[in-house]
This record gives sequence, C-alpha cells and structure tokens, in this order.
Amino acid sequence: MTGFSWWIAQQAGASPLVQFIPLVLIFVLFYFMIIRPQRKRDSEHKNMLNNLRRGDKVITSSGVHGEISALTPDTIIVEIAPKVKVTMQRNAVVVLTARGNERSTVGETESAEEESTEEANSSPSKSFKKKKK
Repeated sequence: MTGFSWWIAQQAGASPLVQFIPLVLIFVLFYFMIIRPQRKRDSEHKNMLNNLRRGDKVITSSGVHGEISALTPDTIIVEIAPKVKVTMQRNAVVVLTARGNERSTVGETESAEEESTEEANSSPSKSFKKKKK
C-alpha cells in the first residue's frame, strides 16, 4: 500500500465522534457569527418599537422621514409634511432619529450656533467693506 491509500484506509475506520467534531465546530461558529448578533438586533428593534412616543422623529422601511403624531398598539400616525399625516404599522419604523423632547434642545443649540457663525462671518466683512470705501 502506498502512503496515501494507507491514510485513507485509516480514516475510514475513524470513530463517528471524531467525524462529527467538524460539524459541531461549524455550528458553533455560525451561532456566534450569525444567529446571536441577529437575535440581539431583533430584540433591540422590538424594544425601540415598544418605546416609541409622540413627537419622535423616525425613518420607515420605505424611506419616509417623519414625526410621530399619534400612536395605537398596532399603528402609528406619522406627519411627513405640515398637515400631511400617514397611518402605518409600527413595524414599518426602522430607525428612531430623535426623541420628542431632545428635538427642541437640538434646535435651540443649532440656532445659537448659526447666529454666532453669522455674527463672526458678517463682522469682519462689514468692517472690511467700510475700510475699503
């Protein structure tokens, strides 16, 4: 017998438990790389859907951006433009972009930054224009 055929003959008589180990290792790898992270994402999404409230800004699975104006156990009403409201399933919400109470503080911060930026940009140019004339 040559070396390779002898090795094949020895492998044919291997224990069924030894042949089963690679299959178990593949399943363990799949569990930690695919199944477990997906379960975690699903539970986070379910938790987010259960904690939706009026005034939250959301993005739906169809890509519509809007603000929640009313909620029921199964549906939500999303205002996508002034005086334009759409009723949809809660499950359609994919991303929560801003909480209702956080929105006002973010807007105030942005407007204060814009005012300070405008003042900083306009002051030197006005003084430069005055000097130039």
